[in-house]
Amino acid sequence: MAKLTTEEALEMLAHYRASIDNLDAALIHILAERFRITKAVGALKAGADLPRQIPSGRKDRSKGCAGLPPMPISTRTSPKSFSISLFVK
Repeated sequence: MAKLTTEEALEMLAHYRASIDNLDAALIHILAERFRITKAVGALKAGADLPRQIPSGRKDRSKGCAGLPPMPISTRTSPKSFSISLFVK
């Protein structure tokens, strides 16, 4: 592969940065929606005099989420090593 010119590299970087910005916006939207739903769940439980935590209502988090493989998360995991663990098998 031929070496990129500075202009080509800057153009590619702009594309990557735009993609990262789009992903960030999507993640923020998803987290806001999750917060909205968990707030509604809390209000529903309070209105029905249900306990805040219902053990049978929570799936086993160690089994993964929506078909994803389980990811053990330690409280001592640094953000850097955690982000790396998401992409390294």
